[in-house]
Amino acid sequence: MISIVICSRNIDLYEKIQQSINHTIGDVVYEIIKFDNSQLNEAITKVYNKGIELAKHEFILFVHEDVLFQTLNWGEILTDIFNQNYLVLFFFCFFN
Repeated sequence: MISIVICSRNIDLYEKIQQSINHTIGDVVYEIIKFDNSQLNEAITKVYNKGIELAKHEFILFVHEDVLFQTLNWGEILTDIFNQNYLVLFFFCFFN
């Protein structure tokens, strides 16, 4: 139900976010669409538009490679919210 688009320049960060997603998303169908932008060197908006074209699922999530998910079952939570037919825009910003 969720297509997750990640524009990455750093393989180590990508592997960390992939593990984070796999361990926290919960029982929901998802795919990860990864773009290695170290080779493409394209604007992030262009990469995200390509991700939209490749997405197989109804809900599309754009995530930077340096994000680590902490909430368990967040994929189920998001799909529940989206299925209530609300227009929802999430923007999270965390600083150390």
